[in-house]
Amino acid sequence: MAKRSAEDSKVYQPGAIISVVFAAMAVEGFVNDFIGEVSWTQVDKLDPPLALLRELASAIDLDARQTSLFLKIQVIHVALIGTRCDMGQPPFQDLDVLLGLRNALVHSRPEKLKVVDAITPDGVPTHHQEVDDKSLVARLAKLGIVPAPPKEVLTSMFAVLHHPRVAVWAYNTAIVTIKFLVTLIPSPGWQAMLSVNIPTMQLDMPPL
Repeated sequence: MAKRSAEDSKVYQPGAIISVVFAAMAVEGFVNDFIGEVSWTQVDKLDPPLALLRELASAIDLDARQTSLFLKIQVIHVALIGTRCDMGQPPFQDLDVLLGLRNALVHSRPEKLKVVDAITPDGVPTHHQEVDDKSLVARLAKLGIVPAPPKEVLTSMFAVLHHPRVAVWAYNTAIVTIKFLVTLIPSPGWQAMLSVNIPTMQLDMPPL
């Protein structure tokens, strides 16, 4: 669904929003399936790193509904690699924005646009939009996914998310994140089992 929406988003249309929601679900589903499969497998049939993941998952109730996706990824990384994962590196900055956008869409509330007094070049009083540097729209622009909204035009987050680059970026972020997690798995058999239905090719980004 995320891929189809991304492929169809050649113009501004709601398909991009669909891609955001389903791309985030794909990453969460992969991580939850991975932890579940490891937890259900007898420990003597697991490689040592996977056995450690099984132990840690049980000890901290890793599959609890309230456990954050990033904590699950950290535990997976520690168990399989032996070190903490640098969440400031790609693709996790993109993943953080993707999850933020998904949460904003799923738990939608009326959006408040901040405006400030301004004067047009012709000397006419008006208002300009002021975008918080930490907002999801600003973070998307900093990642180079969308152009920064013009201050002269009041632009909602929903309007920005209709950009076709958002759909492709969301889909690609899910693919890159899942592929990264697959590379952590020490067993080729487990890699093949978990990635059998996962697309590997990213989509080309539309022009900015």
